[in-house]
Amino acid sequence: MSSRSPVKNVRIASWNVGGGKGLRLEAAERRRRSGALQRDLEGIVGGWDPDIVLLQEVTEFGEGEAERFVKPPLEYYCCFSRALDSLQHPHHRKWSNRGVETHTRTSQGQAILWKRSVTHAAFWNGNRQTGPGLQASEVRYETGIYSGNRDTEPRLVVVAHFVFDVCRSPVDLFVANLHLSTLRHERAGVIVRDRLGSHVRRAQLHWVLCGIVSRVNRFRSQQRMAPAVWVLGGDFNASPGSPEIRMLEENGFVDLNGQKGHGTKRHGQNSAATHTVDYLFAGIAGTSIDPVVLGRQAAKNPKPLEKSVSDHLPIVADLPLESLCLGVDESVTILDRHLQPASECKHFGNHGKVFTSCPELAR
Repeated sequence: MSSRSPVKNVRIASWNVGGGKGLRLEAAERRRRSGALQRDLEGIVGGWDPDIVLLQEVTEFGEGEAERFVKPPLEYYCCFSRALDSLQHPHHRKWSNRGVETHTRTSQGQAILWKRSVTHAAFWNGNRQTGPGLQASEVRYETGIYSGNRDTEPRLVVVAHFVFDVCRSPVDLFVANLHLSTLRHERAGVIVRDRLGSHVRRAQLHWVLCGIVSRVNRFRSQQRMAPAVWVLGGDFNASPGSPEIRMLEENGFVDLNGQKGHGTKRHGQNSAATHTVDYLFAGIAGTSIDPVVLGRQAAKNPKPLEKSVSDHLPIVADLPLESLCLGVDESVTILDRHLQPASECKHFGNHGKVFTSCPELAR
């Protein structure tokens, strides 16, 4: 048995820092905005003390941390993953900037921050360690050749494996940092674009649920390992009640932020939020976590945090791990009941014939 102190809740934050807008700024203005974002991040960490922070739309100019839009606070480690960059996805519309040298590698992607005291593990086993060497897995959504616009921008899901001591045994927590697609002319009264955007995001979530969650859960079931807790967090570019969000809810994921306030997305720094696109989902309810306890905590978790230089507001939620005290044999039995055979994985929920069967993905 581990000598580490048991925890009751894990606190997770998610924030789209809006770094992509910095690509259009002169160098001096970019550094000013970066400093303001850094102060906001320090405020989130200082005020809420999250164990894990998910960041989207982080930009980096040059190699390493030469000039990254946000950097980890001293008490955190950071893992940065490139979704696209000026070398692999060159296009003048995206990367042309008077404040950046033309030969400088410019990148945009996602980052996971975690406390230095938090334990992480290799993706497929429970070999625990602390320190900066997070073995994150990157799953990419390629759309073909990049033509410099949102419609063709590749997207990325970054998955990390953390371990927390709960009751008398460790609990495996898999965290996926998502930034789903949004298309040009969505939410502008062009219904055909809204429907197409929803279709694209459902296809991306299909890969998450079938190609990531199901694949890991099936492996753990075959190895008679206790079921993992999953957190899917980030910028989903979808509104509450949309087909994308219903797709998650119908498959056992619970929105950890029941209080939405005015939303998480606004049109500018000084304007109020108008709609919600950022989420933290936890699951799988009834398989690896008690849905009743989860629902109660979701109602208590705070509204989006108002102070933000970005056009997205940060969200913070506590995940009640104290509801997980199942033995391995019992939890494996529960997991087996919730995993369909690969041949039965046809499509998720009542979303029409959007997805074909996925026997290979579920294996």
